[in-house]
Amino acid sequence: MNNFKCFLFFTILFASSAFAEKYQFYYENELILVEIPEGFCDASENEFGKFMIEFIDNQKKNGMDGPELQLVFDNCLDDLTNIYPWGYIGTVDIGQNNYTIEEMQNLFNLTMKEQLGEANYVKKLSNDLEIAHKNTLKDYGVEAEVNLIQDTGVIWDDEDVVIIKGINTTVSDGEKLEEIVIGSSTLIKNDLAINFYITDLLDNGNLILNYSSKLEKASKKTKKLNKK
Repeated sequence: MNNFKCFLFFTILFASSAFAEKYQFYYENELILVEIPEGFCDASENEFGKFMIEFIDNQKKNGMDGPELQLVFDNCLDDLTNIYPWGYIGTVDIGQNNYTIEEMQNLFNLTMKEQLGEANYVKKLSNDLEIAHKNTLKDYGVEAEVNLIQDTGVIWDDEDVVIIKGINTTVSDGEKLEEIVIGSSTLIKNDLAINFYITDLLDNGNLILNYSSKLEKASKKTKKLNKK
């Protein structure tokens, strides 16, 4: 199974370059600035990025609940035979509230830890995601058995960000593929969170610390870029 086919199986991050790109978009008529994690490039206009935008959109049409997609990024190689790691950035509307950003981030972190620590919640979330994902794969002519967000949980949180991990597994045509996903969420307003996700092959080494560090830095810089 080649890597171009493999990326069909999962959605929800490595180049050695030491730069970080900035990206901007409008959210409810307000300019939002984000920093792409170090070593990754905006892929929204290349073949891989366009496909992933379409694929994630189709997942949502099939019932997958998730952030509003803003940007797909890749490993800067522009090579469809070597797509890992890759990732995306999305926005989450928290809803109007009377909390400060700091209070809301703390509440958000606590809620995330509580929810991902409840087996019944994780099971339902996983089942819902798997149904939507399998239906989307079928739209592309792929039949697969999937097991999403295994071994999930919060691995870091502070006043600016919460970082989670999970493992996705698929079996198609007798071949097994395992991915690790590291995600982060940071509030830039008391009612708006920016989510980052990085996905890589599970057998690519010890990735959790590396990607967690990249997401923590990108999240904190994004928060500073949008500070009023």
